[in-house]
Amino acid sequence: MKYFLSILLITLVMIACQKEIHFGGGTNPTNPVNTVKCTGCNYLPVCDSTRLSYVDSSAAGKDTITSTLAILGDSTINGRKFTRVSPSAIFAQGLLYNCDGGDYRVYQAVPDLGIDIDSLIQSLGLPIGSVPIPSHIQTTILKSSANVGTTWSDTILQFMPVPFLNVVAKLDYKLEEKGIQRVVLGKTFSNVIHVSSKLNIVIPLVPLPIDISIDYYFAQDVGVIESRTINAGVVEANTKLLSYKIK
Repeated sequence: MKYFLSILLITLVMIACQKEIHFGGGTNPTNPVNTVKCTGCNYLPVCDSTRLSYVDSSAAGKDTITSTLAILGDSTINGRKFTRVSPSAIFAQGLLYNCDGGDYRVYQAVPDLGIDIDSLIQSLGLPIGSVPIPSHIQTTILKSSANVGTTWSDTILQFMPVPFLNVVAKLDYKLEEKGIQRVVLGKTFSNVIHVSSKLNIVIPLVPLPIDISIDYYFAQDVGVIESRTINAGVVEANTKLLSYKIK
């Protein structure tokens, strides 16, 4: 079940589950000779035939799906190479990402990220179609080389509906913890990085009652092991890794 919040929900959670729990990586036992193609991104590793299983809990209950991923090649965007990954449980159109220098950048079509631009425009009293909407956006979901307490922001939308009224929608990130251990569904993961992400819409002199944040936990050589979506202090979704087989 994908959670599309009223204005924005950017989540890197790949929701899934499978009946038999299998933790760990290793070579593909059915193909021990051939080299397995992998991304080389330690905190979001993907190899051909990567299998990820998650349990997603919310007020509506639990949702379970299994995703088997494949690397489809590379795309160059603004001079930077992005790896294309096949569709998964949460990324129905697939995923493009880059991890150069330890900065994990995601490039996605706006509809695939769950951005309800029409709702935002209508909340400002503007007619739909009056604001130029970008087809894609790029955001940095993790800075794995940064220190604890590091913050950064990505602007995802900016427009001026009337003169001198500049509307900016941003995602504000903070590296909350690093090098920690975290237990998820009975499994202890080491070298975990905790990143928080908060939606920030700035309109001069117009306060908006928006309090949406997402916490991500990335484990080295595994990927996303848990995420929590919080709206106005209430946990709306908690997704936890049940099992994985990277290669």
